[in-house]
Amino acid sequence: MTEGQMTDQIAAVLSEGIRATIQDKAPDAFRDAAIEAYRIRTGGRALSEDDAIINHVFPSDVQQTVALGLTLADSDKEKASVILKGATTSVLGRLSAVPAEHLQKDGRERRRGWRFWRKE
Repeated sequence: MTEGQMTDQIAAVLSEGIRATIQDKAPDAFRDAAIEAYRIRTGGRALSEDDAIINHVFPSDVQQTVALGLTLADSDKEKASVILKGATTSVLGRLSAVPAEHLQKDGRERRRGWRFWRKE
């Protein structure tokens, strides 16, 4: 999969996660989308319920940010949008720093950095 295809898939997953989070008024959909984006980022490897990996992708500060955005969603949509954008940016930053053991394939290490915003 090329970086462009990966970027498109991750953007679609996170967008759907944000929509579902706002509709359900619960951060679980965004958390699930972040974990799915991580799976895409690591080449399709399924994540176990390993707390270290889940905390890497969707730590408590991101969960609290999403919850704050949801409390503001009804009263001030603009502030809620900015807050949810911050949570999304945090998740994307974490996707660019995937632990090395999740990037190795066929005994050789692959590139560690990935710029989500760069499409070629």
